[in-house]
Amino acid sequence: MDILISILIIAVLIMLSAFFSGGELALMSLDLVALEDRARSGDRIAALQLAMRRRPQRTLGTILIGNNVVNIIAPTFATLTAQKHLAPLQGIGEHATLISTVAMIVLVTIFGELVPKTFAAVRGVRVAKLVTPPLYLLDLLLLPANWLLEALLSPLIRWLTGGRTSVEQRIGADELRAVLTAAMAGGHINKQDVAIAREAIQMSHRDLEDVMTPRVEIAALPATATVGEAMHLMDSTGHSRLPLYEESVDNITGVLILKDLVHVSLQAAEQGRDSGDQWAAEPAVKYRREVLHFPGTKGILETMSEMNRNRVHLVVVVDEHGGTDGIATLEDIIEELIGDIRDETDSEHHADIVRVGEGFMLITGRARIDSIEMLDGVDASELDSNSVGGLMMEKLDRAVVAGDVLELPGLRLTALKVLGNTIKLIRVEEVGEAEEVDSGQ
Repeated sequence: MDILISILIIAVLIMLSAFFSGGELALMSLDLVALEDRARSGDRIAALQLAMRRRPQRTLGTILIGNNVVNIIAPTFATLTAQKHLAPLQGIGEHATLISTVAMIVLVTIFGELVPKTFAAVRGVRVAKLVTPPLYLLDLLLLPANWLLEALLSPLIRWLTGGRTSVEQRIGADELRAVLTAAMAGGHINKQDVAIAREAIQMSHRDLEDVMTPRVEIAALPATATVGEAMHLMDSTGHSRLPLYEESVDNITGVLILKDLVHVSLQAAEQGRDSGDQWAAEPAVKYRREVLHFPGTKGILETMSEMNRNRVHLVVVVDEHGGTDGIATLEDIIEELIGDIRDETDSEHHADIVRVGEGFMLITGRARIDSIEMLDGVDASELDSNSVGGLMMEKLDRAVVAGDVLELPGLRLTALKVLGNTIKLIRVEEVGEAEEVDSGQ
């Protein structure tokens, strides 16, 4: 009778080991987003699971204490039982300890670890639902022990994780792309949605300097400019926002918004306070709005979030010395995601490469140097700008006007259309040695 009770106790201890092993895997593999949704809908078990997942160090401490206690008691009790019942047996009694140790290693490994963890991996949600209430109760009972364990382990955990103590659920970019491809193949989403989603994934690795308008292409006004001058520059460039600077473009202090100027103009006209000439002569700085400054290494998505929170559409990109490296607008960022945004003033054909002919091509000024095959020989590593328009401005070292020509080895770049400080259209053509000599005379 005693041996049956002993075997029953050992079986219960192995089952407790299985409970802790399977419960740990099941609980820690639950989807956090799904848990939050179920908890919000009133699922009490999900709420308990979410609470335990949000303090993983304490939860794992509870499981660790429980599992270790069980795994220490089980082989110890098995050894005592074996010594008591096998000792009288001749030829076996002297090996009772070895027999019980080997037997417990096999039993705990198979039934206390492998089987429960395999089952939890397949039926994770079901297992987690069963183990959550008792684990949560045990967590409360072991609170003092957990406090002591956390106090001892927290410094080591912070050092190993770089200060991060919460469990984060991360999905790699490759996994997301695979999911999108499978969803499109299954007809759940269309090709255009997949393209946008893939661009969004790519954007998570891109910085402001990848989408900004370079310094040399910025259309900006000094703080001493008048409203009339601002309206004229907005009209000539087509920009609805203009940076204002003091002394130089390295010190951009604010931004003018066309909507603000038009609103004030209409108010003045309705109230009969000023004539149009008087209003146009007012200092533009009077209507200046604050502007945010970010380093070029700041992530696009993070910048987009801050722009939305501060309700701004334009930010200044600064270099390591605090000088202006460029500007970026919300439109620039969104265009990276969904392509060019066209309004009623944009032409229907707005690609960077407008036309290709025999020995020449027409391109937009914003076209990237590394995207134009004819400019493969141009070293852009020492340039402030990576656009062809920026290349012309830097090489000519002055404001470019329509008709200006830049000669490069074997190439001639001609500015065909310029609005304000922005080169809109450029002709790139191959030239022979004779033509290069003629152009130099």
